Amino acid sequence: YQRMVTKGVGLDLAGKALVRLARRAGRQDELEGLVQRFGQEPELPEGAASIVVICGVGFGPEKFESGLAIPLEHGVARWVVPVYRDRYQPVANVDLVVNDSSVRAAVVEDIAAVARENLADRIAWMATKSAVRNALKYEMTRRLGKDDNLGTLGTLAGIVYTLASERADLRAWRTLPHSFHAARVFVAPGTHSVRLAPLGGATMDLGSFELARGETMFVFARTLGTRTYARAVGGQRLTTGPTP
Repeated sequence: YQRMVTKGVGLDLAGKALVRLARRAGRQDELEGLVQRFGQEPELPEGAASIVVICGVGFGPEKFESGLAIPLEHGVARWVVPVYRDRYQPVANVDLVVNDSSVRAAVVEDIAAVARENLADRIAWMATKSAVRNALKYEMTRRLGKDDNLGTLGTLAGIVYTLASERADLRAWRTLPHSFHAARVFVAPGTHSVRLAPLGGATMDLGSFELARGETMFVFARTLGTRTYARAVGGQRLTTGPTP
């Protein structure tokens, strides 16, 4: 939770959790500052159980090639690098609905932002390697053009090879979600209906569950386009929701 606050992600989730944990651990020296920053945690039911949802939303960005071809005296130079482009994300947020109460899941990890930061850290090295390759190919083209047996044909062959072979590295993990969202709801022990309601996607009814005192039930979910898929771990399932 401290790392989430430091990174500035999932503050609605992490802030309340830090307040709760500081109060439970008796850390009064930290509690006042946490309450001022994140507010008081709602009072929990006696013997409270909890439901936690962790949902991967959408698809991460994809790479495409960006470059520039520069005609030179004895050939051509083609400088290329990969850049990220966002894919269409129909689902923006996910709500965890328990009985008639709804809680919006907070973004706890922005995969798209991490991917861009990782690429930005390596882009200078990629550009340098592309420049070195271009220098070698240009020298090859120049020598082919000066060959008595090849001449202009050698120059054309070098240009075609340079344009065809200089490509950006577009490898990427295309199945990663765009972001991870999470929420936690504390409920009284007993029977509760649970469903996920993505904003822009199809609602998924997981059914009803019996939760014991202090029990934590996890819901692992994924949105693909407008469809929602989820699996509950924990709790005693009483009824099953309709198949998505």
